[in-house]
Amino acid sequence: MDAAVPLAEAEADDAPPGAVRAAHASAHAVQRVVDETVAKLGGLDILINNAGIIVVASVADLTHDDFERVMAANFWGTFTPPLAVLPGMRTRGAGRIVNITSIGVKMPVPFLDLSAGARAWLTAFCSGVGRT
Repeated sequence: MDAAVPLAEAEADDAPPGAVRAAHASAHAVQRVVDETVAKLGGLDILINNAGIIVVASVADLTHDDFERVMAANFWGTFTPPLAVLPGMRTRGAGRIVNITSIGVKMPVPFLDLSAGARAWLTAFCSGVGRT
């Protein structure tokens, strides 16, 4: 999915008006969705940042491709949206970013090390962003 899809059409009948779901794989696609949303609504008050995949395996059994796939979703997929919305939120002097990660960040789960590690990065990154 390279473009915004009204969330109500994508997967939820009770989505709030104007909610969108967008692919996170492309910084260009994310920025386009943010720009279109700001143009349509006059600003962006909140970002619900929820992206991620898991690979269930022992670290010894993971391949380089596994790392690239998980990092593409769990690292870049969660890094790009906050960067796209922060300038507008700072200009307006308001806004909230809600990151949904995993309990595995605080309580490791066997065979989910790669996914938890990528999500731990998001937790640390956004904790710092909130203070700057």
